[in-house]
Amino acid sequence: MSARAALVPMTMVIALGCGRDHRAPIARGAGGSLASPLVSRWAEAFPGPGRVDYQPTGSEGALTLVELGTVDFGVRDTPLTDAERARAGASLVELPLAHGAVAVAANLPGVSDLKLDRELLAGLFLGEIPRWSDPRIARTNPGKVLPDVPVLVVHRADGSGTMRKFSEYVAAASPRFREIAGAGDAPNLGTGVRARGTGGVAMSLKSTLGAVGVLELGLARSSGLSVASLEGADGAYVAPSPEGNGYPLVSTIYAISNVGSGPRATLVASFFSWALGEGQSAATFGPGPHDPAFGPLTPSERDAARKALEAWSGARS
Repeated sequence: MSARAALVPMTMVIALGCGRDHRAPIARGAGGSLASPLVSRWAEAFPGPGRVDYQPTGSEGALTLVELGTVDFGVRDTPLTDAERARAGASLVELPLAHGAVAVAANLPGVSDLKLDRELLAGLFLGEIPRWSDPRIARTNPGKVLPDVPVLVVHRADGSGTMRKFSEYVAAASPRFREIAGAGDAPNLGTGVRARGTGGVAMSLKSTLGAVGVLELGLARSSGLSVASLEGADGAYVAPSPEGNGYPLVSTIYAISNVGSGPRATLVASFFSWALGEGQSAATFGPGPHDPAFGPLTPSERDAARKALEAWSGARS
């Protein structure tokens, strides 16, 4: 679904949200579904004044929603391109907020520590490996009992940053995948079934034995799916983690905004400032009840983000 096609339902959601409390300003956010659990957690914990509503509409249309004024801020798990920055102009701020892990998840009950190299991923997601009992998977997973069930690829019907991260990773090592599917928000896999949004992908994966797809790590784990270890830069297999341990599918989560002066601009700046301060604490990222699917910025990243926010806030006032 295009960003513009999402504007009508998004506007309806915002209108409903705005009617709940007229006493304080509301910052309206939308964008990447990878970041939704984290941003929603932040929105709930944010002390105000004012409050934040966030809707996971997908990374693809976040910039358009911001430019059209449908939302006050957008969230993406890919940085703005040079062309997008030039189009948006100097009034737009882009801030890193956190790191999130993308997982290759499969409905394979009883199978843990599944290992998949990039040739296997290419074969699975192009429909060239039809069953999980295939000898090519068994060779990479000696001693594991893999079920003799069909592989069903579940992928996004709408563009997503998670699929961009995944497809770029596979395409970098597989010329066949690069030629057939390409690398981007909506690679041309040509097999399997499409589902809308991260929630749709998770639901399809949970309901079909043998299904495989790409999800935010926390959602994959909370859904009871098998999560694959992937090849790091040195060729060793690494379990999913956002903590910079060599796991290859870690995305930086960015916020973007060009809201002008006034109460909502002040609220957006306050929310970002809080997210870059208290929001980076262990209470957000663990240990604790939350699955460690997200990780904080490094000190240097946080310092750079705070400086960019201060400059932007000064220009807005």
